[in-house]
Amino acid sequence: MKAVLHVATLNKAIGLETGYGPIETVIHGLDKGLHNLGYRSIVACSADAIVNGEKHETVAESLGAYCSANTEAAQERIGRHLASSLARSRSGDIGVVHMHEWYEHIYSGSFNPSVPIVMTLHVPGSDSGMVDFHDRHPATPLASRSSVHWVAISEYQRRQYAGLIPIAHTIPHGIDVDRYEFGAVPAPTPYLFSIGRITHVKGQDTAIEIAKRSGTKLILAGCVQNKAEDRAFFEQLRPSIDFTVDLSDVPVDASYYDRVMKPILSSDKQIVYVGELNDASKKYWYRHALATVFPIRWGEPFGMVLIESMASGPRCWHSARVLCPRSSSMGRRGSSWTPSMRWFARSVTPGTSTAAPPGSTWSAISRSTSWLAGTRPCMKRSSVGIAWVSLAASGRGPGRRTASVNRC
Repeated sequence: MKAVLHVATLNKAIGLETGYGPIETVIHGLDKGLHNLGYRSIVACSADAIVNGEKHETVAESLGAYCSANTEAAQERIGRHLASSLARSRSGDIGVVHMHEWYEHIYSGSFNPSVPIVMTLHVPGSDSGMVDFHDRHPATPLASRSSVHWVAISEYQRRQYAGLIPIAHTIPHGIDVDRYEFGAVPAPTPYLFSIGRITHVKGQDTAIEIAKRSGTKLILAGCVQNKAEDRAFFEQLRPSIDFTVDLSDVPVDASYYDRVMKPILSSDKQIVYVGELNDASKKYWYRHALATVFPIRWGEPFGMVLIESMASGPRCWHSARVLCPRSSSMGRRGSSWTPSMRWFARSVTPGTSTAAPPGSTWSAISRSTSWLAGTRPCMKRSSVGIAWVSLAASGRGPGRRTASVNRC
């Protein structure tokens, strides 16, 4: 049996779940899904990674954080990683290579495996650098490589790449819902939860305004990446934050709610920043929240927060600039809400019930055990379906069965 070779990113170590690492989470899920289905899954990754299938170690350690690849030392490590991955792809037992970045190395000829490549896109088209690539290399159009099969993660993102590259498939991300405990009832002390990297386009300032207008406690979680604009944005938020506590290294066990969450929730501090949460701790904060707030300002390619929140229980309030039609349609019982801050604040105020005016651009995906019972398997199939389509895109996988696995 030919194997799938996943060329992992180096931002964070695969499988460690130490904080922000959306692409690493996807790679870990694909590897696990393929391995559980009985396929050979090989991950070319740093030695500190944890995988389910086979492991091909390329470098000793990951870079440790996003936005840390711009140094000479980091580029040298990436070069060694790609060289070792390329050598592994030519061993004769690989049927398809799955990548998530570094398309420029493919088109420069420095990464040229003899088997097809599936390239999953993770960023908006405007942030991909492809327009600049076209300008610098007009004789080498991105669409010219027939061996590369481009995969979008939402129809919204697919439209962003129109005219740049031919998209072979649109395959939404999935999560392993068995790892998310569903909380049908929020905590006795109601709070809003906002999680994501701290940056202007994620709208944490709007989340704070919603909390203040509704009189509801807000828990802010997320990393501040090594970008000048993100650090400046966090400084703008700082005067509105009533209390800061770093929970990134706090152990998570059965006592986490009583030991860590309850003292914070019972305090008189309204806007609380808890730093970057790891995978285990964020599930507690999702599960007990009154609602998850996701007021983004950009064309979100997917939005893992949405499906993580749905798998955990709380309603998720988000702006329309995301793959909202897909997420909301999964809910069936979701309702639309106006972009007006007044309506939005009232809708999350405990004890109030506000019907949404027509033509609104906010959407609420409501807490509903019966609804989630139908969609949780769908979300899980989506994760496995990515792996099937990754194989099928090259004509080497299980073919038509892919659609039935992935279709919700």
